[in-house]
Amino acid sequence: MFVRPTEALRDGDSHEIASAPRDRHLYRVVVVVVLSSVSIIIITMTITFCASARALGSLQAAARTQNPSSRIHHRVRCQRDDTTSTPATNSSATAATSTRRAALLALGASVLAASSDVAAPRPSLADAAPGFETFYGSASPPTSYGGYGGNAEEDAKYTFEYPSGWKPAVPNKVEKGTQGIDCRVSNPRNKNQTITVVTFGRAGEDNKSFKLTDIETTVQGFAGADYDLQDAIAMETGRTNGTREFNNEPYYDIQIDSPDVTYLITVTVNYGKVFALFVKSPTKLFQQDEEKLRRIQDTFRTL
Repeated sequence: MFVRPTEALRDGDSHEIASAPRDRHLYRVVVVVVLSSVSIIIITMTITFCASARALGSLQAAARTQNPSSRIHHRVRCQRDDTTSTPATNSSATAATSTRRAALLALGASVLAASSDVAAPRPSLADAAPGFETFYGSASPPTSYGGYGGNAEEDAKYTFEYPSGWKPAVPNKVEKGTQGIDCRVSNPRNKNQTITVVTFGRAGEDNKSFKLTDIETTVQGFAGADYDLQDAIAMETGRTNGTREFNNEPYYDIQIDSPDVTYLITVTVNYGKVFALFVKSPTKLFQQDEEKLRRIQDTFRTL
């Protein structure tokens, strides 16, 4: 069976016409897929860039937070570098500082040496025993009332040790001018425990020296100005006399016991004057305090 050419053409055209829409549809699909892929790639890159930017910002913020300390460390390192880089300057500064320090130390040592020379006791005098202090008396003339005869060691004429805590008292006008009292030290816990030193020269004959020929008469003379001593002599229950020497000078020690008061007395002569120490204590306290009371008497001496 033969077909006519016109009919055959028509059949071919219809086939091409039918396949053309499918090709266009496939093309569109391909284009859409490509564009979608490109869009996905662009979006992914944008997201990655934003994330990178945020991470970079965080790192910069952290770096700014830590930057001050790093600057300090950097400055320290720079200073160390400068120090090590200028040894000559630092050496001269160190030498100058050392010179000034040595000069100050030398000055301080000289001041300390001078003060120690001034404050140091004389070699001839021993330091006070533990629990005692040293009194230095000047044996001032009667016109110098208003101040007791111590405690200036450089002008001292006599010395003795007394218990720590006992207090020196200032003689008044009558005591100094008429009784010859040069010093008084008393126990603040018991006013009846006292130390008194009396000094005087020969009336109107200061160029002449005393000679103790009768110690009993001398003690009686002192009692005229001390009512407690008068009572002790009048009612004495015992008396002990003794003699000792210091620097070839005689010291006459006397103990007078009475019911109320006990006296330890020492009399000696030096500088043309008589020196008499009186240690008074209530008899009821004498036994318990005897050791320290006798130390007062034993350490009394002229210089």
